[in-house]
Amino acid sequence: MEQLEQQVTSLEVSQRIEELGFKQFESYFQWVIDEFPKKGRSYVSKTGDEIEPGNDRVDAYTVAELEIYLPTNVVCQNTSFGEVLVKLLDEEGETIYFTREENGADARAKMLCYLVENKLITI
Repeated sequence: MEQLEQQVTSLEVSQRIEELGFKQFESYFQWVIDEFPKKGRSYVSKTGDEIEPGNDRVDAYTVAELEIYLPTNVVCQNTSFGEVLVKLLDEEGETIYFTREENGADARAKMLCYLVENKLITI
């Protein structure tokens, strides 16, 4: 079974989604960024779990949570290389843009970022 960190968007991608204006604390999980020098690590916890004061947090989205935001002309496929390929298709079914990641949540999130940055959808 995969670790929880591999089932949600990475910290870097989660922070990018936040920068694009997604309302925070709506996902089931969150990254907790431990600011204390001795620990200096980040970890995933359930949103709403108590965390130490002074720590930042950012939503960590699951595949299911991200699927809600993606339009119907975005398709996801597992590749034979163990990656997830996410494609944006035009009206004829031709690929306009794609992203490929080992983490399915990151692949979907990066497509979502592309769509928002290029004003193809609004959030």
